Amino acid sequence: MSNQEIKVSVCVITYNQDQYISKCLDSLISQKVDFSFEIIVGDDCSTDNTKKILKKYQEKYPGIIRLIQYDTNVGVVENYRRVHALAQGQYICHVDGDDYWLQGKMAYQARLLDENPDVVQCWTCAYLIDDIGNKKGVFPSRVARFYNPKKITAQDIALSYAFVGHHSTQMYRRIVRKPELLNGEFLDYWVAFLNALEGNTIYSKEILSVYRLGEIESVTRNVNQKKVAVDLLSEHLIQIIKD
Repeated sequence: MSNQEIKVSVCVITYNQDQYISKCLDSLISQKVDFSFEIIVGDDCSTDNTKKILKKYQEKYPGIIRLIQYDTNVGVVENYRRVHALAQGQYICHVDGDDYWLQGKMAYQARLLDENPDVVQCWTCAYLIDDIGNKKGVFPSRVARFYNPKKITAQDIALSYAFVGHHSTQMYRRIVRKPELLNGEFLDYWVAFLNALEGNTIYSKEILSVYRLGEIESVTRNVNQKKVAVDLLSEHLIQIIKD
């Protein structure tokens, strides 16, 4: 399969998620689309059964799944960098290994980007579930969904976390990819902001993903970290302006 034939690359990062990774991959493989896509999975040296599960999927879907496994743990940010750097599609998506998609997500977002050349990335909303699959709500909140504009700018993202969608719902254009610029703090925010510097963002109100409430901290997941995040991000934004 040549690079030109791949419309969408789906980047999955995982570590010790043997309870969830099958659900994640099944939701990606089953997407009904009229274009070619690839799934790149970065396994960060899992110590549970995640490795065995991934190898079975790779053997079953050799033309779709590319498996990257490390000999030592490289961490979330480095895993993200390496997997996204390998993506060959016109559009790139991200999925954490404990989250999953609903049917129609890939086609819907690809169509949004096809029809809006000024837009470089888009998010959907997501159902929130706990570890056993019980629904706990929707991300973002109902109030945020009501007030959020459809098209968002880098300035909007710089001013408020409310304009950052959940990482596992994101699709962006490969031409704006900058994994080498990402640092170790607030990965989801920085991907969103750096992409937004190149064009507009659509935050769709469609609910097409499922976000599992877990232990991983991010700007969008941990309310208690917001004060620290504001200070750090302010420093980074000031540096960007100076540069």
